[in-house]
This record gives sequence, C-alpha cells and structure tokens, in this order.
Amino acid sequence: MSKYALIPGLMLAVGTFSASADTILGAYIGIEGWDVSPTGKFGSSKDNQQTFDFGDETPASFYVAIEHLLPMIPNVRVTYQDLDYTGKTTLTNTFIFGGTTYAVNSNLLSETNIGGFDTDLYYELFDNDLISLDLGMSVKYVDGDITVKNVDSPAQQSKETFDGFLPMLYARAEFGIPGTGLSIFGEGNYITISDNTASDYTLALAYEFVDTPAVDITGYLGYRRFNLDLEDIDKVVVNINMDGLYGGVVFHF
Repeated sequence: MSKYALIPGLMLAVGTFSASADTILGAYIGIEGWDVSPTGKFGSSKDNQQTFDFGDETPASFYVAIEHLLPMIPNVRVTYQDLDYTGKTTLTNTFIFGGTTYAVNSNLLSETNIGGFDTDLYYELFDNDLISLDLGMSVKYVDGDITVKNVDSPAQQSKETFDGFLPMLYARAEFGIPGTGLSIFGEGNYITISDNTASDYTLALAYEFVDTPAVDITGYLGYRRFNLDLEDIDKVVVNINMDGLYGGVVFHF
C-alpha cells in the first residue's frame, strides 16, 4: 500500500477522539516538505572519498505523534522520510567505490537514497499557550544505498548499501505570541558516537488557522539543516549536508 494512501485513514482514525479526550490523550499527524540543497562526499574508505555536485530536491516526510498525561511514560513521535538525490562529477583522482576503480577524467553520475524512521521519546516539561518545552531522546534508523555510474561507459558501475541505528538527544521549544495564533519553534536532534555524527535542526514560524473542539490545524514555514557524517558503516563513508526552506501542516486531534 502506498504511504500516501495511509494519511486519510490515519486522520479518520485519530479523528474519533472527543475534544475532552485530548486532556488525557492527544494525537498529531504532520505532513512536511523541504526544498533541500545537498552538499558533501562519500566513498568506500575515509582516505578515498569523492565530492559530487548534487541537484536540488524537494522530499516529503510524514509523522504521527501521541501525547498523554500518564506519569513516567514518554510521549512518542514516529517520522518517516526518504531522501533521493543525484550528483555528478569529473574525476581528478582515481576513485574506488564498491570494489570498482574509476580512472582520472571519468564522468560519474551518483544516485543516493537515504531513508528510514526517527522515533522520538520525550517528556513535556512545559505545555501552555506561551511556552512549550520537550526533552528526550530519539532513535534514528538509517537505511541507504549509493550507486555510481560511469557516464561514458555505462557498464562500469557499482553500488553500496548501508543501514544502522543512531541514538540521539532530542529537544523542542515553542514560544507563542498571545492573541495572534502565531508561534516560533525550534527543534533538534544531535549525537556523536565514535566517528559518527548526526544532527537535524529546524527553526520555523507557525500559525494556527483552525481551532475547533474536534481538530486544530497549524501551518509552519522555516529553515531546516541536516548533517550525516558516518565513518565506515557497512564499509561506506558518508558526509552529507542538507539545508533549505522547510514547511508543513499538522493536524491535532
């Protein structure tokens, strides 16, 4: 089943909560888009990485969150995202990837896919119309593959796959502007373990344009920056930075 087809069903299911139930249990569904400009390099070893000229992309992501008032049990949010982008380069040095050696002056095309899930477990330290503060941890599951092709010799190509889990610190703060429906929020995940580093930060302006007993709908627009620096995960070295305009809409039941 298509992941896009799941959204209406999820909205219908969580919409069965009554307004009074939100004081005990609340559900959120978010849909986000990102105008991203990737930069970076990758390779099969730290000493033999290649920088590619990547094209701009507009990936989408989806999340579902459940918040409650049960003590000691964290709230949970699960986010799915799939990043696909291509790059090109002309080699000035020999490049070895996936067991294939590409000679100097080769014109290469790369196709990269980095997908997976983020699971955030967090506690609400403050939650009112003026200030909201969440702290917790995340587990990022990264599942990716990189294909390199010689444009001038299509038969020469190689592919590497990688996957793994990264535990991360999680924090979110939101500040409301009384009487306007506007708020400003920032959100971030960060971890450094051994030679692996990952970070994901957002800063946005939000506006609640629907406020009813059944559902609240908020739109937001801002900036997002993502960095993934993996040293020798499944024999792949990846150093990718992405940033750009970011926005979305969230339904709160």
